[in-house]
Amino acid sequence: MDDQPTLLEEVVEQLPALTGAMRTMIETVEILTNRVDEHQERIRHNLQLYRRALAVVTIGLILDLSLTIFGAFLYLGERDNSDRLQSVQDRTSLSVLCPLYEVFVESLKANPSPANTTPDQVKLRLDAAAAITQGINNLRCS
Repeated sequence: MDDQPTLLEEVVEQLPALTGAMRTMIETVEILTNRVDEHQERIRHNLQLYRRALAVVTIGLILDLSLTIFGAFLYLGERDNSDRLQSVQDRTSLSVLCPLYEVFVESLKANPSPANTTPDQVKLRLDAAAAITQGINNLRCS
């Protein structure tokens, strides 16, 4: 026979080297698979965290929007109450206080200070007249 090895003999001769190479490849694939699994687990965990954070932010935005709308309704109600209160104050000033101040002014004009008043009484009367005049001016009585 020939001294040349047959194809089968060459394959048998190379078999341990090929088997070693295959084992190395399998180990490498297993290592890479484990790394991929670890990364997937980290990604799943991070995704859960992001979902929770998104839920909290969404709830916060909904709460903020709700409180803003509620605050707007409170503001409108306060403004309406303020307008009504101003209207009542205006009517009170014109209907009650202005006529009362006019009575005070007429009383001061009709009843001059008596001759026997002390300087303190005169000062008190002048202070009262000034307060009445200031009240008429503040209320813008005609």
